[in-house]
Amino acid sequence: MLSVALCLSLLATPVVPANLASALAGLPAGGVLTLAPGEVAGSVNIPADGVTLQGSGGTRLRGAVRVGAHVGVTLRGLSLEPGDDTAVDGAQAEGLTVDSCRIAGARIGVALGKGGVVTGCTFSGITQTAIEVGTDGVRVEDNLLIDCGRGRDGAGITLRGGKGALVRGNWLVRSALVVGAVGEATLEANALSGAGIEVGPGAKGVQLALNTIYDAPQAVTLRDGTDNRLLGNWLLDGRFLFGQAVGHEGMGLVLAEHVAGGSADNMVAGNLFQVSGPAVVAQSDSPPTPRKPADPCPLLRRNRFSGNLYDRADSQSTLPVGMLLEGTGRPVPVPTLAAYDQRGLLAQSDPGDLGLLPRWLWITAGDKPALLPSLYDPSCEAPSVRDGVPVGWTPAGGQTSLSTDGDARDGRCALQVVGRGDEPAPIGWRSQRLPVLPGATYGLAAWLRTDDVQPMTDDGGVVVTARWLSVTGEVLGRVVLLGPGELPLLRRGTQPWTDLSSEQSAPEQAAWLEVFAGLDHAKGNVRFDAVSIEQTQPSAPTLTRLPWLAKPGDPPPPPKPKRMQPWRPGWGKVN
Repeated sequence: MLSVALCLSLLATPVVPANLASALAGLPAGGVLTLAPGEVAGSVNIPADGVTLQGSGGTRLRGAVRVGAHVGVTLRGLSLEPGDDTAVDGAQAEGLTVDSCRIAGARIGVALGKGGVVTGCTFSGITQTAIEVGTDGVRVEDNLLIDCGRGRDGAGITLRGGKGALVRGNWLVRSALVVGAVGEATLEANALSGAGIEVGPGAKGVQLALNTIYDAPQAVTLRDGTDNRLLGNWLLDGRFLFGQAVGHEGMGLVLAEHVAGGSADNMVAGNLFQVSGPAVVAQSDSPPTPRKPADPCPLLRRNRFSGNLYDRADSQSTLPVGMLLEGTGRPVPVPTLAAYDQRGLLAQSDPGDLGLLPRWLWITAGDKPALLPSLYDPSCEAPSVRDGVPVGWTPAGGQTSLSTDGDARDGRCALQVVGRGDEPAPIGWRSQRLPVLPGATYGLAAWLRTDDVQPMTDDGGVVVTARWLSVTGEVLGRVVLLGPGELPLLRRGTQPWTDLSSEQSAPEQAAWLEVFAGLDHAKGNVRFDAVSIEQTQPSAPTLTRLPWLAKPGDPPPPPKPKRMQPWRPGWGKVN
């Protein structure tokens, strides 16, 4: 067994990949092993609990990493290409963390066990599923998945069972998100392009909130599940919004059942439908119940619709939905959706009607860039349905909170940080990781207000920084909007709401952008609001909705609802 001193030396001096097997064999529980750049052939077995295996840039493993039943193992900064195998087999492990890894060309990317975490990873070309979950308490956040699970039964992320899973802030390109017989899972603020979300038989208590599903043949499917909630999602396709040919007519919500009564008590509320096909489709293997012959679709009656937005450029007062019955082979129109969603609004709409802003990103996804939109909330008015934390932000040490007292630059809420001055590291809020296109231009902006901030060191005070990360988490560069040497008077004392902004180009090897806002070795109170991270070049396509002709004699469309107007920075302008 290695001594503590030898273990620390392994951390300081990267191990040559050729010596990996012998170094791992002698690694004690809690040991840390750092690999030098190079290639390792064959599979790797984790020997003990609490082991950390990390790359140092350019470390490539050609075989699987088998974690076994060990507890508290961490894999960080590795590049794995195991071929037709599972890249990280941690299905029997507990508390496994896979952070900032690149996984390509595997059958399964990560098989995750109880309490496991996958964050900041990039998956591509996974044949079956990139992240597979079958147990309780897992967390899957801020990952990028490209062309994963393209086969008949494949998916980008698969939740097969367990309770309490959190799937948040992930970016999926042509990679579906599939939920099986799970309970109390939260799927929140994910962005999907080219494939949708399917909540299958046995799912109960699943919350789908603030997700964006773009150009999927079926954006969301609820099939034989009960008590699930679809809240504030944006379901859209390029054919309707931009007049683009996408090869299919996009459907919004597909509500389906194979077992009579199997899909009931689901709530569909506050969603925005911008699709070229039917906004809602009901599918049933059996005809409607004979006890309600006047109701053409009892499946819709057993579920609740409330306050959804249906974007149409015509003035049609009601919106038909589609229904598929056994043997028909085609949608059957149901006369009106108003009967199922009396408070729903039919009009021209945009994501601002949800109180949120759209973010359009061009990212690297195979042979050519892909467009990947998402909802985001610069004004922090949309807390997570899971834990109340502002969507897109994570507390990073110290005393952090979401203030709701109205002392904000925009809306009522702001990010707050209170420092004691004796914290060993910066405290505050860290944004979700944003996938970036190398060489593209990004605008960063924030408003802040300070209250008696007192630096405890020469370089202490308020900090607002961003960092460019490689695909394996290496820091390629930093952007300092506020920090040592930048606007020193704004970093201390009591200051009114003041804006910061900057435009920066991503380095050629950049894969991620991450922002931090908080205090560094200082006591006092600072608030941040209207924090914006947007891709300015290449820009988003111009919105030109497909025309939907009004019928003669139809009344004019109803006025749009009053909505929050989040602050948007004027890039390159000085106010």
